[in-house]
Amino acid sequence: MSSEDFSGGTVAPDQNSMAALLDAETAAYPELRRGEIIEGVVVGTDRDGILVDIGAKSEGVVPPNEMHCLQPEGPSKLNQGDKVLVFVLQPESPEGQIILSLDRARGERGWRVLQDYMDQNQAFEGYVTGSNKGGLLVNVEGVNAFVPLSQIVSGPDRSSPEATQRALTDWVGRNITLKVIELNRRRNRAILSERSAVQEKRAAEKERLLLELQEGDVKTGRITSIRDFGIFVDIGGADGLVHLSELSWERTPKSPHDLFKVGDEVPVYVLKVDNETKKIALSVRRAQPERWEEIVSNYREGQTVPGQITKLAPFGAFVRLEGPIEGLIHISELVDRRINHPKEVVDEGDLVPVKIVRIEYDRHRLGLSLRQARDQAESDGWAFSESGRPTKVPQEAMDALGVTELPVRTEAEPETYKQEESAETVAGAIVADAVADAVVAEAVATEVVEEAVAEVVVAEAIAEEIVAEAQAEEALAEAVAEEIIEEAIAEVALAEAVAEEIIAAAPGDADAEALAEAIVEEASVDAVEAEVVAEEIIEEAIAEEVIAEAVAEEIVEEAEAEVVEAEVVAEEIVEEAIAEELTAEAVAEEIVQEAVAEAVVTAVEAEEIVEEAEGEVVEAEEIVEEAIAEEMTAEAVAEEIVEEAEAEALATEETAEAVLEEAAAEVVEAAEVAEEIVEDSVAEASVTENDVTDESAEALNTVETAEES
Repeated sequence: MSSEDFSGGTVAPDQNSMAALLDAETAAYPELRRGEIIEGVVVGTDRDGILVDIGAKSEGVVPPNEMHCLQPEGPSKLNQGDKVLVFVLQPESPEGQIILSLDRARGERGWRVLQDYMDQNQAFEGYVTGSNKGGLLVNVEGVNAFVPLSQIVSGPDRSSPEATQRALTDWVGRNITLKVIELNRRRNRAILSERSAVQEKRAAEKERLLLELQEGDVKTGRITSIRDFGIFVDIGGADGLVHLSELSWERTPKSPHDLFKVGDEVPVYVLKVDNETKKIALSVRRAQPERWEEIVSNYREGQTVPGQITKLAPFGAFVRLEGPIEGLIHISELVDRRINHPKEVVDEGDLVPVKIVRIEYDRHRLGLSLRQARDQAESDGWAFSESGRPTKVPQEAMDALGVTELPVRTEAEPETYKQEESAETVAGAIVADAVADAVVAEAVATEVVEEAVAEVVVAEAIAEEIVAEAQAEEALAEAVAEEIIEEAIAEVALAEAVAEEIIAAAPGDADAEALAEAIVEEASVDAVEAEVVAEEIIEEAIAEEVIAEAVAEEIVEEAEAEVVEAEVVAEEIVEEAIAEELTAEAVAEEIVQEAVAEAVVTAVEAEEIVEEAEGEVVEAEEIVEEAIAEEMTAEAVAEEIVEEAEAEALATEETAEAVLEEAAAEVVEAAEVAEEIVEDSVAEASVTENDVTDESAEALNTVETAEES
């Protein structure tokens, strides 16, 4: 539309006034609005902040509280002439300044960066700009994010709010590795976690470590946690557990809290690596073999030394020697007779002489014997009761062990016993092994329960962290809500100031008054909406805290249920061990019964052998009798021949002298023949009698052998 349309004619050029020129000059500057992001040039700094030329009628000012993104260098990070993006906070302050923000300008881009980090599950470095009672404040690309206490790896001391705040203050100015765990642009909410970033890194390191780690390795680690049942040690990407029994060479070590502090570096020996459960068992004492070898170097096998009973077990007694080292007296090495339990001979606290029968350097074990040390001990001044219990201890032994007073014991009545057969010895060994297995089973069951209890402790700690995180988020939500309300109040105040300026610039102008009222009304509506949003934020935080508490309770309940289940498993283990022990006893009884049956069979066989030998003796006697009868028969034949010869001689005596002489010669010849026959019979009888005698001797030997069997 032309000027002719307004007045019906043409307006002369000379009618342009100074006001028109001023309006034209003002129109040359851009109209600024709150929330705009504009590119500007740094022109310098003053006490109010950084001065930036954004093409307006005056330079804008970035106050110190709106330039956290420049940390740690601060304003010196920017030079004169540098181009920057700024966020318009106030187009014109009551002092006439244009208030700008570098943080909020970066924040728009920062939200996108954080979203990318979250989508990619990526860790990044963040600069800690401040802290509050709930955690740390971190500026990430201009976005003020929050790290709750529960998400800090090395959490501060929570003994008191003052101590917590002091510890958190020390974090300000550091760069830490973080991950985004929650992002809500509408609520201006960015929650970060150092724990998640470190856990992801440690998970990868743990997988690598589990593949590289070998049983028997010695590593240097840092203590991360101390519990009553042991300590947890970080060995370069994974935590391992050092059980209480593996802290020291002493059988009854001190409490872990007395021996170590969190953060201490200790050498550890890798006992076991379980790739399925991803658990690592460590030992502090086994990482110091030189200490054990140094102590053992004072001893040698065959040496007799004093010791003190520290613990009794069904399979033997543990004995502390001079220094923090212990050995085991097996139940078979206590006395020369068979006993059912070491308490029949010794009690805990007793001083006893022991002989070192073996030193196992590879397993760090000492084998001891009381029964083998008794002869030497008696010559050194020890005395023993009939049951084998020491009744007199030399003063030198008490001094060596640091004992000032002997325990008072009442001597039990000696038990009668008898020498057991080899079968009973085998049976006793089987039962002893079963008892030892039962003890091991009880130890395993105890470890199962202790691990479950440890998991309960961890679960309670996690539950506490969840609740603390929820409380911290509630505190953060309250802080955010307060900021929103404060900003809304500030905007209302600013709107009222702008409205007053408009009314003051055009007094009595109805349009100006209406515009001012509209500005104030809009600001008031925004303030109400801000209060509603703030209340919603707080309500959501409270609801999340309730949910967190419920989740924490569920975690604790699940852990307690696992304890109950572990106790059931432990009972089953013990019951199985008891059943195996009963089975072993039954097997032992069967062995004894079989041995008795074999003995009966052997006796029967021996009787049969004796009977056979006796029969052979009878046969030999019959043979002798037959030989004697043959000898008598031969003599009778010889007598008959002589008688016949004599009869023939008498019959022919009358015929002639020659016949008589011939008959006499025949008689002589017959007598010689008879004598030869008798001699032959006697020789045969003698030979037969010798044979019979030999056979009788053999039979008698067989009988004696059978009787001995």
